[in-house]
Amino acid sequence: MAVPDWFFEGDAVVNETALSAQGRGRTPLFMNRFRVLYDAGRKDGYQQLRNGSFRKYYPNHYELGYLLVQSGKRNYGADIWEKVTGSAAAYNSLIYPFQSSFKKQTGVSYKSFVQQSLQTLQSEWAKQSTPQVQWLSKAVKGDVVDQLYVYPTDEGVVYLQKSRSRVPAFYLNDLKGNVQRVATRSIAVDDYFSYRNGRLVFAAFHADKRWGNRDFTDIRILRLADRQEQVIRANVKLFSPDISADGEQIVATHVSDADSSALVLLDVKGKVLQEIGFATQIVSHPKFTADASTVVAAARNLRGEMGLIRWHTESKQIDTLLAFANRPVGFLQVQGDTLLFTATQEGKDAQYAMLLLDKQTWLMAEHPTGWYQSAYV
Repeated sequence: MAVPDWFFEGDAVVNETALSAQGRGRTPLFMNRFRVLYDAGRKDGYQQLRNGSFRKYYPNHYELGYLLVQSGKRNYGADIWEKVTGSAAAYNSLIYPFQSSFKKQTGVSYKSFVQQSLQTLQSEWAKQSTPQVQWLSKAVKGDVVDQLYVYPTDEGVVYLQKSRSRVPAFYLNDLKGNVQRVATRSIAVDDYFSYRNGRLVFAAFHADKRWGNRDFTDIRILRLADRQEQVIRANVKLFSPDISADGEQIVATHVSDADSSALVLLDVKGKVLQEIGFATQIVSHPKFTADASTVVAAARNLRGEMGLIRWHTESKQIDTLLAFANRPVGFLQVQGDTLLFTATQEGKDAQYAMLLLDKQTWLMAEHPTGWYQSAYV
């Protein structure tokens, strides 16, 4: 109880970042919440950051811990936290043992240390320019709202919205200020869903009728026109599904109990049409191309490098669209002959576009807090 929870998680992130090439501290997304607060002009104290809120947007204890543990090691030596936590756990001071131990070991008050850590980060951001953006969404007072996975429709855009006060649901925004709630999302594996030609598709939980510790995933198709939901029960674990333009085929990722990865092609009745396994890669978030003759997906190899691959379903061949490298790649979206995706480059999560015909790739847009799941509208 003498050592706060942010230290344990922050120390874990600092070490995984220092000792591996894929630590969370290397990804811009991990520290985005602090940057969002800075850009909004918020000046929050330690107690607010430490305790969080159900009504306001704050970083969690993983992000706060990474910031403070890293700052402590940088300014006071690699062994500073060993000294601080050892003294705090021994309760050498009965009142605020952690804060008292920190001041004893460094000669700096704990409050000053937190302020110094935040100011160091903010001084770097002050050197960067923030582009002007037209935000379609407005902040909701007294709540924290997430709008995820935006897809263009004939009427505007469709997305998943969840908040601290309401269960996740799908919404339509006509881009003119009018927002319509479509349907409540079923209990799902994660927030991810896909959309094409009036149909939403996502993976939902399906509990085994007999064995309480075993579950599967259903593929659910929600039609926007009549709000009817179709359930595809495959009795296997499928993730991140996508639906073809004609609504006749589903592609999803299958992960076995041994953690091997495969892409599975099904019809809308749940019959498996094709399956291709990957012995040395983990694939995720597959997307049909416009004519459904190929499937593109993100992939991670045994070295932790990520790239983009393409599966030719007729010839069963795999080719590489984006070379594997040590950076995250994701948030895929296919529009016509173009693949849109997010990739980390030079400390930013930027939006890129690729012509599928010749693999020509270019930077579309970048922002200090990143662009994710972009689309032409």
